Amino acid sequence: MLCQLCHQRPATRRLDTLDDKGIVERHVCDVCAAPLDLEPLELPSSSKRESAKRGDLHFRLYLSDGEIAQGAAKEIRLRRKRLCPTCDGAKRGSDREPCRHCNGRGLTEEPCRATVKMPAGLKEGKILRLKGQGDVRLADRARGDVYLEIARQSAPVLG
Repeated sequence: MLCQLCHQRPATRRLDTLDDKGIVERHVCDVCAAPLDLEPLELPSSSKRESAKRGDLHFRLYLSDGEIAQGAAKEIRLRRKRLCPTCDGAKRGSDREPCRHCNGRGLTEEPCRATVKMPAGLKEGKILRLKGQGDVRLADRARGDVYLEIARQSAPVLG
């Protein structure tokens, strides 16, 4: 799994946390210590193109049994596209050459944090939408949405 914050394929480090069901195994990135409970969703190619046009991002969010049953506020960390701070999306610098900061793309990536408030009793497979938290679109400078598919984390480790 790729870390969504540093884009490295880290050797994961196990971090056991106490949940109401016992000790839950969580994994964090060895490179940047971000939790590895967010995984990109693979979409069919036609859906992938449409989502990219809209600036939407799709992830699977792993939750413990306790978080699913009782609800929780969970911080997620990911990378998203933003307008280049140097050329402001114009793709060219003041010398009419391609912008050196974004290589003429008009967009750069930034780390982002968002807190997701999940209601109690979520079902596995439910999709939550974070409006305006996705990639910025060059065409209208608006942000797409982040879609989170809820998935059950591996069974608790009792100890």
